Amino acid sequence: MKVRITKGKSAGFVLYDETTKEFVIESADLGLKQQATEYLNKKQTYRIPESQRLDDYREEIEYPNASIMHMELALCVLHTNTGIWVDWKHSIS
Repeated sequence: MKVRITKGKSAGFVLYDETTKEFVIESADLGLKQQATEYLNKKQTYRIPESQRLDDYREEIEYPNASIMHMELALCVLHTNTGIWVDWKHSIS
């Protein structure tokens, strides 16, 4: 998976390899690269739905690179936590 990220005038990409479960941040802006890398290297708490009910979920504490699902969920809230936007329109699987 490869998705474009932006913050202000800076841009880059998050590349995630599902086979090796490793990710790389590509950006000429070292601040953007460092901020995204630090966030994606921290364990996150995920609420995974078990049914259609809002109160029926399980919590998982995991690193974003544990699976494609965890990485996608972490990227969904990247802006809330870092101010970095994810441009899903330009994603490459």
